[in-house]
Amino acid sequence: MEKILAGTRVLFAIAIMALAWSIYSFTMEAKQVRTELPSLLTQIDQTAQRITPVIEEVQKIQAIIPSILEQSAEYQKAIPEVLARVDDINKQIPTIIAEVENVRNAIPPILEETQNWHRSLPSILKQIDETNQTIEQTNKQIAATSKQIPAILAESEAVRKAMPEIISQAESLVQQAEQAGREASKGAVTGSLAAS
Repeated sequence: MEKILAGTRVLFAIAIMALAWSIYSFTMEAKQVRTELPSLLTQIDQTAQRITPVIEEVQKIQAIIPSILEQSAEYQKAIPEVLARVDDINKQIPTIIAEVENVRNAIPPILEETQNWHRSLPSILKQIDETNQTIEQTNKQIAATSKQIPAILAESEAVRKAMPEIISQAESLVQQAEQAGREASKGAVTGSLAAS
């Protein structure tokens, strides 16, 4: 039993040494903590100073959040209407595409008609020029006839009475020629446009 008692004493001594070592280590750690405590407190104070503006910003954001939520609710209420409009637009897209296709298909005939009109323009201008020449010749004939009027008036009073009627007919002829020229050019343009 003495061996057990001696063993327990040795174990007890080892335990006391371990306890002493633990107390010593704790004391050293406490000393180190005490040495580092001012710098830790300074760091905590600096961190607190940095956190304060962040907390203020968070509080500002928290104050704004209700209005944001209200706006979000308004947007959510508007979403069905927006979706309905989008659906309406989507329904109209095929019609719009068909109209664009119709316009696109109508362009080549219009361009062809324009080219035909450009091709026929010289002949129209030629007809107008011929009409102008006819009018000019008619005017020359009227002028020639006017020169003969004094001689004819001297010869016969009857011819003098008939002369205003001839002049009227000549002017009517000029007007008809001008009208024919206009109608010829208008008819050519209208014919070109009607063909399109």
